[in-house]
Amino acid sequence: PKASCANCHQALWDKAQQDGTARDKPRLELVVRNIEAYKNSFHAKENKDMPGFPLAQCDDCHSAHEFNVPPKGSERRTAWHQTIPETCGAKCHEDQLESYVASIHGEEVIDKGNIKAAVCTDCHSAHSVTGTSSDTFKLANVQTCGSCHKEENKSYKDTYHGQVNRL
Repeated sequence: PKASCANCHQALWDKAQQDGTARDKPRLELVVRNIEAYKNSFHAKENKDMPGFPLAQCDDCHSAHEFNVPPKGSERRTAWHQTIPETCGAKCHEDQLESYVASIHGEEVIDKGNIKAAVCTDCHSAHSVTGTSSDTFKLANVQTCGSCHKEENKSYKDTYHGQVNRL
């Protein structure tokens, strides 16, 4: 088969399972789970402008062989996390990046360096991206926002729209 990130990582995982070394490779297992999520995502849909190619593929966001998500809590992880809006916006989502930069989340991340403020993948996920016009996204959006904005979420749930969302 044609060489691809997904094929190679899946082959490595299959070999690790056959060799009995899969338990020692939790990061590889995570990569394979992310690949499965990606396959069902909006990014994996065929690009109408480039038939035979997805809207986005692994190396649009990740460098081919030097990429590795830094460990949680590390300075490198913080620095990497803050580059996510540029990664998403520079190649594909220029208009959304412009809106994000002007938003309260963008101001917190870009202007103030607030590492707790939301970046693209906090709301849209990293690999199981769904279309923002889908019912799935709209319904999940309330929970996503509410996971950070707990007090606002409590009062929202009491409103008409919050009750309809619950139904």
